Amino acid sequence: MRFSFFFVLSSFFAAGVFGSSTAVVVSGSQESSQIGIQILETGGSAADAVVAVSLALGVSEPFGSGPGGKLAMLYFDKASGETVFINGMGQSPLDFPVEEYQDASYQERSRSFLAVCTPGLIPGLWELHQRFGRKPWAEDVLPSARLAERGFELDEHSAAIFRRNISRLRENPQVRQLYTVDGRPPVLGSFLPNPVLAATMERLAINGIDEFRTGATARMLVRGIQEGGGWISLEDLAEYQAYVEEPLSISWNGYDVLTSPSPTAGGATILMALKGLEGNTRELNQGAVERLDLMGRTLRATFPRVYRSFGDDESFADQRVDAFSSKNLRNLKKEASVPLLKSVSMNHFSPEQEEEGGLRCTTHFVIVDQEGNVASVTQSLSSRFGAGLIAPGTGFLLNNSMKNFAIHYSKSPNYIGEGKRPRSTIAPTIIFEDDQPRLALGAPGGQRIPTAIVQVISAVLQQDESLEDAVNAPRYHLRRPRKRSEPDQYVEVEPEMGEDWRDEMTALGWDVHFVSRDEYYFGGVNGIFFDSETQMSTGVADPRRSNYVSVGSR
Repeated sequence: MRFSFFFVLSSFFAAGVFGSSTAVVVSGSQESSQIGIQILETGGSAADAVVAVSLALGVSEPFGSGPGGKLAMLYFDKASGETVFINGMGQSPLDFPVEEYQDASYQERSRSFLAVCTPGLIPGLWELHQRFGRKPWAEDVLPSARLAERGFELDEHSAAIFRRNISRLRENPQVRQLYTVDGRPPVLGSFLPNPVLAATMERLAINGIDEFRTGATARMLVRGIQEGGGWISLEDLAEYQAYVEEPLSISWNGYDVLTSPSPTAGGATILMALKGLEGNTRELNQGAVERLDLMGRTLRATFPRVYRSFGDDESFADQRVDAFSSKNLRNLKKEASVPLLKSVSMNHFSPEQEEEGGLRCTTHFVIVDQEGNVASVTQSLSSRFGAGLIAPGTGFLLNNSMKNFAIHYSKSPNYIGEGKRPRSTIAPTIIFEDDQPRLALGAPGGQRIPTAIVQVISAVLQQDESLEDAVNAPRYHLRRPRKRSEPDQYVEVEPEMGEDWRDEMTALGWDVHFVSRDEYYFGGVNGIFFDSETQMSTGVADPRRSNYVSVGSR
């Protein structure tokens, strides 16, 4: 079975600029965005395009996501008016020696087969397609097989990532074979094919979800993991379910904001911070110092409230509800109103947070089709190149999401256990006005995901900036402390903010550090803005990463 696809250059807009149409795809690579538009232009729905774009990103951004990783998605179905959250997050093995994992070294917990959660990306895509897809599954999957067969072209961003991580890519024989050139990094402008992944995509296209649960791919995956000392079994793959859930939501400034629920913490951080900023239009519009001082104080009060209760533990369900009670939100605004130099430390949440060592590498894409269906999707391997491992015969990198659990602190809502899904900052988001989509967005970037999204939402919907200006503005991040010993006023910002801004923020009590936007550090926000008057959708791709906008011809 073969499926031909081609790129329509006239439908393509370069990274960092925007494009408007009734059908828009904004994703992390040129190839994936163009594949998504081709699906939409040939009769597919946004759900079909999600499958195609997601799998194509696993080819063209193998360091960030793929079949060996996790997925979180919001999908708005125009016909029913319903928005669902699809939870394809990684899951710990159903049966594994927890104490043995707790005693393992950090290296083993992050760079070995012990680090691998049961992948949820393929089950998540399958669940979406079963509900909302129009094309045959194979037609959505096979473009990624052809892309893997041909190879993706390395742009400046991806070439730099391979170059900086070359020593790690040499460690695993399968990774070395597929993602290096005889042990050397692939160079800018070269094409990197993956025939093993192409074969896996062919099998997945023909056999559907069974290929990943009980088929040849599942058997090779489990064999490779178990021979490497990991615990994932065929039962884990067969029993894994992508949950279809209600999004976490709030009413805010006349909008309905929908995002990812627990076990992610990113969505709750966004919603709580937005509620903290609600009604502060004067401060937000005074200037960059006043705006980001307020945002920092609000985030500082938000973090402990979220991380005390969000995680895969139902015993914290009442606390999660209480976190958004009117009383708690009033207290949050009261705490955030206190000048930093007069405030007390907010660093009073659990003494152990998930490990975040190493560079996080995720990807986010957004899609709207001609009928108005909207998808906002974040997928990840956790760290860059995940665990740095490939099971022989599969062709895709494996996640290292096990390290995202709280390992020793048993009172954490994110405490490790069998069959649990570790916490994440992932936060796909869609905002509605009068029941119609107004803004869909998300970002990669680890800790920087929710702070970047809050910054962009506030700029667009509170300060009336265009989405393009909001995405391109200098990025700001309040680092969330992960230990009691870490400061809670440590601010990271792009140098474009300026020395005068840093001096004024320092005088207010913030510990300000410049981080170049070229370091791939800040979240790359991809989004679509919906104009209710023109019925046109405008996609914006963040230039901080290799993001691209493609638009339809209608």
